[in-house]
Amino acid sequence: MMRVIATGKGGVGKTTLVSALCTLLARDGYKVLVFDTDPSMNLAMTLGIPFADIATLAEDKVEIGTKMEDHDFEIDVDGVIEEHSAVTADNVRVVLMGTIPSGGAGCLCSSISLVKVLVESFVLRPWEYDFIIVDSQAGPEILGRGLATRFECNLVVTEAMPKAMEVTRQVINLSKDLDIRKTILVLNKCEGEADLNRVSNELKVGPDCIKTIRNDDAVREADRLSIPILSIEPCPEAVTDIMRIKEELLGKGS
Repeated sequence: MMRVIATGKGGVGKTTLVSALCTLLARDGYKVLVFDTDPSMNLAMTLGIPFADIATLAEDKVEIGTKMEDHDFEIDVDGVIEEHSAVTADNVRVVLMGTIPSGGAGCLCSSISLVKVLVESFVLRPWEYDFIIVDSQAGPEILGRGLATRFECNLVVTEAMPKAMEVTRQVINLSKDLDIRKTILVLNKCEGEADLNRVSNELKVGPDCIKTIRNDDAVREADRLSIPILSIEPCPEAVTDIMRIKEELLGKGS
């Protein structure tokens, strides 16, 4: 089982990458469980599931906590997953952390802690899923909360823009502190060699160590139509690039 977290600044394309990656892995026959910990909750919709069809962990966290108290703080992982997830047409199971249910309801710390407990529970049951993937909230804060401790891979998504690259620098440094085994740096919306060199120089990473996803109008069209990017024909350039990232994740990349 491999645990993967996707991190980066908001708007850089984490959710688009995660949704396509999960679907491609599932189509290859891998069992995939994905958690959406971004309060904007766009992942389910990107995968073709209206988020209104899924009960979120955040809205039910009080009930879940009460059940844990009744069972000596042991969590019914299977029950929680079953009640707070949906399965896509390609057999990807999606769990939504959710957002703050009402004004003044406090932060999402307890919900993130619950996601951490659920993810770590599968360490003892590695046969159930081949990949557990977390689409994180924007920015580096999620790593500061330790959600990604002992993850096998951090999929760091950036753009060739100063603010995005600054967040990327922070995320990479935090990954080292958490001893995440592998970092895959992805330059999304890449316009060409100039963008690649800009990111390489700014982050002091060799261009050969950066995976690129071309800037593709098909991605924006899929977003406008609210459809999965993999449903667009012919196969968009961005999807071809994501396929290469999938191979890198599987250890088959060049």
